[in-house]
Amino acid sequence: MTSPVGIDPFDQARVRVWEKLTPKERDKCAETNTINDIWKAIQETQEMQSKLGMLGNMNKIRPYLDGLQRYAKVIEVFVQVNPAILALIWGPIKFLLQLSSNYFHGYDKLLDVFHEIGSSFPQFQQIADIFQGSSQMANYFGLFYAEIIEFHYQALRFFRQTRWKALFEVLWPQYEDIFTVIQRNIEKHKDLIDRQVTILVIKEARRESVESLKRFQEERDYREFCTFEKNIPYYDNKPRLNDVKRKHCAETGKWVFTDPRFQSWLNASSSEAKQRLLWLAGASGAGKTFLCYSILQYLLERVQADDSTCVLYAFPTYDDTSGNTLAAITGSLVYQICQKHPPLIPAANQEYDTLSRHHGGLLINPWGELLETFIYGSEPVYIILDGLDECDESQRKQLLETILNLCSCCSNLCILVSSRKEFDIQRGLRTSAK
Repeated sequence: MTSPVGIDPFDQARVRVWEKLTPKERDKCAETNTINDIWKAIQETQEMQSKLGMLGNMNKIRPYLDGLQRYAKVIEVFVQVNPAILALIWGPIKFLLQLSSNYFHGYDKLLDVFHEIGSSFPQFQQIADIFQGSSQMANYFGLFYAEIIEFHYQALRFFRQTRWKALFEVLWPQYEDIFTVIQRNIEKHKDLIDRQVTILVIKEARRESVESLKRFQEERDYREFCTFEKNIPYYDNKPRLNDVKRKHCAETGKWVFTDPRFQSWLNASSSEAKQRLLWLAGASGAGKTFLCYSILQYLLERVQADDSTCVLYAFPTYDDTSGNTLAAITGSLVYQICQKHPPLIPAANQEYDTLSRHHGGLLINPWGELLETFIYGSEPVYIILDGLDECDESQRKQLLETILNLCSCCSNLCILVSSRKEFDIQRGLRTSAK
């Protein structure tokens, strides 16, 4: 049964969410069609957790599953939805349980959210009995479907992040706020149905639900970004890069792409630290900056073809002291990571506050600490640092220590450094770089 105006509210909501899922998430959703698949996955998870001594309280999820089972039965019988609709009800639950099962704290928090939202569900069978035969039936139940699958999508967004375990305590509260908005929307819909409102009010309620969630996210993101920009000593490399681009010839530096040392570095992710740190040394005016620019463009083109890689860069100059300090360089690298992964911005703010308070405001390089936190365990990351010798010698020592520490701690990180053969740089990199 469809709505009177010929628009299926279920399919409308399904398409909106389906288009935002990754191919892997779509495949996983399509694998699960019934609640029996969920209970089987729960049993397997409990057996695994029992062996590890971290058994979760699965009673928390029961109100959610029981409510969905009643809901699915009603819409199958009275609304006659197609199987693709049900795939987004059951599929994400199983996938979410699998994604979170090996991190007990995250798994337990997810169960808490299932419990809270499940406790907000109305008595779906009673609603079906009241409105049986009504042309508004699909619209009534479509309201809840849209909220349910939006919750599933937002939860998948959280667990698809590569850093969710390392940054759980700072990332999860952002999503808890979103889940609270969805729960409130469900409660509002329940109230509308209790009052047996008209189809026009129902459509307005759905529009308001979408808008309220969008407003909430936009306002929160704006506040977080303003705080982030206020805290971070960001240096804009673009004017410098534009200047290099104007003087750069298209064929400059292409020879390096076939050099065995470059190829070894390019494919060195997960190798020992020495393989992942490449030092491009040369005299002043030898063309190191143009070569670094060529390599940067080469890497950025690779990223366009494969978004699972992150490329960061810094091109400091001696005559611009706003960009050649330890704070400016590490801060700019953190800024670039957050540009690629905006959900990390609130995490950056909270981590910065925590680090600053913990060290009594005396922390030399909080952005270096954050850089390690954000890079560790994430996708492959490349850093191009041109002109290390352009930094003041006192800053170079700390920057070198940061570079070597990052390479040592983060096996997914490859760093290319260019400089003249200054004594302190040569001493720091000679035994650590190729």
